[in-house]
Amino acid sequence: MHCSSMPRPQRKALPYDARAVARLLERQCGLASRRQLAALGVTDPDLRRAVRRRRLFALGSGVYIDSSSPPTDLQRV
Repeated sequence: MHCSSMPRPQRKALPYDARAVARLLERQCGLASRRQLAALGVTDPDLRRAVRRRRLFALGSGVYIDSSSPPTDLQRV
């Protein structure tokens, strides 16, 4: 059996709209609050998972930064 003929495991669908989260982060220089993310359907376990996987970093109480680039001066403000 060739590897290409083996079935791929199915990924679970995210319980939130990842594109909407990406748009929010893009509009806000990579920053978002827990409240804003929750409004898009992101749960606390989702946030913990994103932090654990280093996709987001917690900056303070309820503030997260996208990990895709180093912090800018504007983000530090």
